[in-house]
Amino acid sequence: MQDSSKRKRKWVAPLVCAAVVLAFLIALLGLVLLPVVMPLLGIGTADGAAMAALGLYALVLLAVIVGVVVALVQRLREIQKGEEEDAKKY
Repeated sequence: MQDSSKRKRKWVAPLVCAAVVLAFLIALLGLVLLPVVMPLLGIGTADGAAMAALGLYALVLLAVIVGVVVALVQRLREIQKGEEEDAKKY
């Protein structure tokens, strides 16, 4: 059985990877939503079809963000339970 400090070190890689992916996805989401928000602020005009397409892209990005967070939580639970060490036995 490994002590908790070794398990805590195993948390670093999933957290860093998830943080990098989330940073890119959030930046991309901001770029996608920028043309949607600008007409609301009175800057420029809005085309309905283009706004609908951008809204669809934003929903897809939000789904990916939620998926990354769910996968991160599942991985951290696996590390906490020590399932990685259990799999090495077989």
